Amino acid sequence: MILTWKWESRRPEFSVAQNARIQDGVKEFIENYIREQLGSETPIKFQSLWSTPISKDLFKVHFDYAFLTGEESEKTSVSIKGECLLKRGEGQTDENEEEWELESIQISDESIEYLKGLSISSEQETEN
Repeated sequence: MILTWKWESRRPEFSVAQNARIQDGVKEFIENYIREQLGSETPIKFQSLWSTPISKDLFKVHFDYAFLTGEESEKTSVSIKGECLLKRGEGQTDENEEEWELESIQISDESIEYLKGLSISSEQETEN
């Protein structure tokens, strides 16, 4: 219990507004990337998005989102969970500056759900 308290008490202080700005930046990055890849009409739903400060210069942002893709007859729902690390921009000395650089993205879980089901036949021909 004491170890947990000491670890928690050493965490850097970030305001709710700073956390929200960082989360909004990551959300916008993900939305823009998906829309560039799949088209601007792709609706994206975030189930959860939260951030954890690691140090005064490093943030971890956790995300869980889903989107629909495919033609109407083969529509699928893609769900992705993961986290990314953001580092304060190089050369920034003022802790109030809001430029963060994406260090890494790690996808921990990805699932695809076929909304109409996918037909698989044992009679399909294969080429050799």
